[in-house]
Amino acid sequence: MTISREGKIQDVNTATEKATGILRDELIGTKSNVAKVLVFLARTKKATSRAIELETDMRQPEVSIAMKYLVEQGWIKKQLAKTLR
Repeated sequence: MTISREGKIQDVNTATEKATGILRDELIGTKSNVAKVLVFLARTKKATSRAIELETDMRQPEVSIAMKYLVEQGWIKKQLAKTLR
């Protein structure tokens, strides 16, 4: 995956398409924070917001913004989880 100076995806290879299940043309122009989350999620079935933060070296609200974009595109499904206290 190639990221431009503006922080957007310029190009992706076939391996990225296969890993994410998203076509190259759809990914080009996507912001790099979205790409980081997408690549991480392609390697795992489920993840918490905190796990995404730790693995992508991103912070809130970056993770939430990226997740919102991915859900809006229909690339992922967001699942709410209850926490026990």
